[in-house]
Amino acid sequence: MLVQRLAAGGRRHFASTTAAAATAASTAPAAAQLSPEIRALLESFRTNPSDATATLLQQPTTDLPVPVALEHVVAQLFRGKHTKEALDVLQLSLDRSIGIDYSIAIRKSGALDRQDSNAVLSWLHANAASIETDQHVSMIRVCLRLKHFSSAVRLFELIRTRQFNGRVLSKDVMYLLAAVESVPNGRLRHELQTKLLRFHSHPSNISAPELVTDMCQRQPDAASQCVQWAIGVIY
Repeated sequence: MLVQRLAAGGRRHFASTTAAAATAASTAPAAAQLSPEIRALLESFRTNPSDATATLLQQPTTDLPVPVALEHVVAQLFRGKHTKEALDVLQLSLDRSIGIDYSIAIRKSGALDRQDSNAVLSWLHANAASIETDQHVSMIRVCLRLKHFSSAVRLFELIRTRQFNGRVLSKDVMYLLAAVESVPNGRLRHELQTKLLRFHSHPSNISAPELVTDMCQRQPDAASQCVQWAIGVIY
């Protein structure tokens, strides 16, 4: 009976989601022009990132660049694979309460999509209590978009007891992704996590009965939760 409800509900869901998807589509705004001061700062970090970082760390708080400038610095350092220097600047901003948006700095750099992601995640874990929940959520969404499910789950564990907008990040989805992390076969684990995320975003494109069957086979302990969640998504 549950499987029949899932199949029927998926067909009805298609029409209601098509218009919503079209309405949500928008064009990303053009990047704002950087000020001459920020361009000069970035050039100094491009020329000699180690010396520029050391100089920055020695400056009094009153002389430090504005938060948006430091966000660009961190992003540039990560893009240049200067991971240590980038994390030093992040730590500086945290220790001195500069107020940069860590999610912006890390997202712009693509640091969660490269080999230095483990270093970034370790830093985030060490400083989780000092970083705003919304910024954690933003970084988790980046990981999900990149299908870095293990990283997303690791970040979610830092805020799973906090309150945040469920329309921005679904705790139900994250609980299921976390449950699937214990599937030993990496390929099957990734396939099931991808299917869960796609069903959450586009229920009409994924067979709910097939999704539930896969969950029953690969992670039976989470099968009941998956059924209830899938019904909620469709209905």
